Amino acid sequence: MTKVVLHVGMPKCASSSIQAHFADHYQTYCGQGLLYPKTGRETKGYRSHRPLHHASAEEYPELLKQIADEAREQRCRNILLSSEELANSRIQKSDTQALIRSLQNLFGSENVEILFLIRDHLSFIRSSFAQYLKGGLFRVSDADFFARDVPSIRTYADCFFEKNQFEVFSFSAFFQQFQTIANGARINLMSIKEPNMGPLLKRVCELFDAPFVGEDTRQNERFSQHQLFCLLHARKKYGREKTKAKRRFLAKGMIADPEFHSSLFDVDASLAERLTQTAIQDLNYFKPFSDVYIATAFSADAKPTCEQDSIEVPENLLRFIDRIMEIEDLKMPRAKRVGKRFMSV
Repeated sequence: MTKVVLHVGMPKCASSSIQAHFADHYQTYCGQGLLYPKTGRETKGYRSHRPLHHASAEEYPELLKQIADEAREQRCRNILLSSEELANSRIQKSDTQALIRSLQNLFGSENVEILFLIRDHLSFIRSSFAQYLKGGLFRVSDADFFARDVPSIRTYADCFFEKNQFEVFSFSAFFQQFQTIANGARINLMSIKEPNMGPLLKRVCELFDAPFVGEDTRQNERFSQHQLFCLLHARKKYGREKTKAKRRFLAKGMIADPEFHSSLFDVDASLAERLTQTAIQDLNYFKPFSDVYIATAFSADAKPTCEQDSIEVPENLLRFIDRIMEIEDLKMPRAKRVGKRFMSV
């Protein structure tokens, strides 16, 4: 074995694209000596290796042996594993460190590396807030978030900071946390958009000296502000788990207005300043490790803080949410009929 790369995140930094691409082109990359193992990865969705790191530490040796067997069967000398949860909800858990140690024990410490991805801070906070509303992220609790007067993007950042004492968009803080459990493994740091450096997927392939299969990949579906506004108020009334179960029907059943805008999703002047300062701190921190690109121009995006008329929920949207949530065994055609009934006017 020459190299095993464990891609750990950050979340909302092209993880889905990486997972879908290498799963979709499994056999092609195997032919180039690069394995994205079927062992220990999901069979649906983007096919991350969440099942591997959700296993117990006692199960790691056998699972990794199966991955090594798969590599031999496919004649691969390089392995890529991917799960962004390792730099998110799992980072505080001892089994993450146990997974790294098990990889090092089997493949050799010098052959195991980490891949850590970042992006510009402004798009990251917007994307992570959207993910929080869709299904949760970084263990920001609904109780804390919805206890505030204004359930905005800045509230999300405030709740994370008060719990963790660093900014949710501080990549250096997450990086330092992961360093403590990396057990000395080399950490490859990349920004997902590097000027003049080529596509991210191509740069991931370069870690293994493997040719890039330059085809389109799946990406996370982006929700409009109107859809996110709907999810926010469904979460507030019905909680995360119930809303997550009906998320697809809420987002696809509603008649979404592409022109809808709520200042709940705006970065105000205060948050813009925090973003800028954190970006500068991250740039200075990462310089000795890697000459990564970090955008810091946030002031032009600062907008007024939330206005009252953007917080009030239209009555027809509330009726739509209630009806979607109360229907058992809901199917999409019916969800769309509900949307037409309550939201066509």
